[in-house]
Amino acid sequence: MSEDIKHHIGIYRNVFIALLFFTGVTVGVSYIEFSSLAFGLFIGLLIACIKGYLVAANFMHLNNE
Repeated sequence: MSEDIKHHIGIYRNVFIALLFFTGVTVGVSYIEFSSLAFGLFIGLLIACIKGYLVAANFMHLNNE
């Protein structure tokens, strides 16, 4: 395999691991009772935005455009 392909495989693997981690964080946060609904909603949307950015930037190749 060429070095370019190995580089991309490494990036995809790291993004996959990050997505698994943030999925675990999402599940963990869902068990926490927050004092206000707005704060819990903010945390959930923040995690979703991070995961959405990772998918869009790497798997849809928007970071190279």
